[in-house]
Amino acid sequence: MAMDLPVEAFNPTHRMMVYLEYSSSSMSLDGVPRASDHPVGHVPDDVAFEMKGRVLAGRYEVGDQVARGGMAVVYSGVHLGIGRRIAFKFLLPRYSVLPAARRRFRNEARIASSLRCSSVVSFFDTGRTDEGILYHVMEFLDGRDLGHILRDAREIPVDWAVRVTIQALWALKAVHSSGVVHRDLKPGNLFLAEQPGGGWMVKIVDFGLSRPGPLHEVEPAVTNPGSVVGTPHYLAPEQAMEQETVDARADLYSIGVVLYRMLARRFPFEGRGYTDVILAKVRGGAVPVDTVRPDLPPGLADVVMRAMARDPVDRHPDAGAFVQALMPYA
Repeated sequence: MAMDLPVEAFNPTHRMMVYLEYSSSSMSLDGVPRASDHPVGHVPDDVAFEMKGRVLAGRYEVGDQVARGGMAVVYSGVHLGIGRRIAFKFLLPRYSVLPAARRRFRNEARIASSLRCSSVVSFFDTGRTDEGILYHVMEFLDGRDLGHILRDAREIPVDWAVRVTIQALWALKAVHSSGVVHRDLKPGNLFLAEQPGGGWMVKIVDFGLSRPGPLHEVEPAVTNPGSVVGTPHYLAPEQAMEQETVDARADLYSIGVVLYRMLARRFPFEGRGYTDVILAKVRGGAVPVDTVRPDLPPGLADVVMRAMARDPVDRHPDAGAFVQALMPYA
């Protein structure tokens, strides 16, 4: 479902043509490789990495680099056989030689492509270059991610923030129905994609840290018991303490933080570092969003704060219930 959004939300001088992936702010205390994981004297050169002009698998031509994250880089491209615009996501060389990173990268494509949902970025193919670099062939998205919009906008209109959240939740409902937990929902992974007939659609991207459902055929788990994955400001308290107990309600918490930030222009929990933020979450007591944004319509603050309840039992039970609570404010 396409959605009309105010033009002023999209600064044309900062327009992004494809989503950014694998942010370096995402954390995995067991799964994100370190320089020390490489054999001595064998750290591939990421700086010299360049794919523009290459033809892959005899049918995909690589265009310009459009985004770069902590573990991967995105290029535009074209399918030579049918002329379709596509995007490539390459795992950077230093991670392509590490088993844990390779498994996570391959699993992302298997999980996301199985969802068959228009609100989830589409994967068309995967492959490996002659040098051993893993890549995905993906849907080319024209638009901007919510993270860039938040950085550029002075204030987000309440109804706009609510409508974006509702679209994200509808997409999340489809994700959860397959048993998948995303585990890294944040503004940078919510992409507002321009639709051919006008309007915009929120698409969820980057399933690199997601936990598969019971029916997904993926490689052995890359997250060890007791490890932490996610982006500190957005992850749920239980996600910071024990991954084995994390379920779909952790994603609802993350969406609640995204909505809080859109409305308040700040995070509900602040700290000087990772530990400070996590301790604040575990202790609870976020500043009510209507204290920071007093012009909110009555009742909306309660909906937002319920999504961020410390105990998962006290949150909205599922994405659909969260949507129903937000509908009066859209």
